[in-house]
Amino acid sequence: MRNTNESSLGDVIKELLKDYRLDNKLKEINIEQSWEDVVGKMISNNTRDIHMEKSVLFVKVESSVIRNELAYAADKIKDELNRMAGEELIEKIVIQ
Repeated sequence: MRNTNESSLGDVIKELLKDYRLDNKLKEINIEQSWEDVVGKMISNNTRDIHMEKSVLFVKVESSVIRNELAYAADKIKDELNRMAGEELIEKIVIQ
């Protein structure tokens, strides 16, 4: 017979992350790591900095050509990253 106070390790970790308000930070890190999967290796290699502040994803790119291409595709990239995260974490992408 199982004690009702027992929880799976995964549930305990999720609860700790939530209690310490780290769950959103972990999701932001996963989005940053998913960047290459969404935009491809060539664009990812030309990306210098990716970070989130609140619900805005900031992406620094050195190439003006790639910057323009990303600006045109920003909504599609945002939608794909949110889909991979399983929720609406990104409201806007700023290409710098």
